Amino acid sequence: MSSISSFSIPASHPALAGHFPANPIVPGVVILEAVIQAAQQHSGCPVNGIRKSKFVQILRAEERVNIEFGDIKDQRLRFKCLKTSDGSLLGEGNLTLGTTFP
Repeated sequence: MSSISSFSIPASHPALAGHFPANPIVPGVVILEAVIQAAQQHSGCPVNGIRKSKFVQILRAEERVNIEFGDIKDQRLRFKCLKTSDGSLLGEGNLTLGTTFP
């Protein structure tokens, strides 16, 4: 796998207000949106689905994350999200890719 992209979610993101207001965490769906955008740029193909995803720790606003992608096999793309602060695994999974953008 090779590092292809990095991101952080700003503290002002609207999804954070409803996720533990005194101690906000980034919802998994927001992380997956960043992964999907990066995967589409990386592969040049649309993401048609999420075959599997698992998050093993929480992400706080402003924390940086690196996304690493594996090779595309049978229209599937494996990803790992690693916190840049210590390289620890945030989450991983597999995406299903389409062949062309509509």
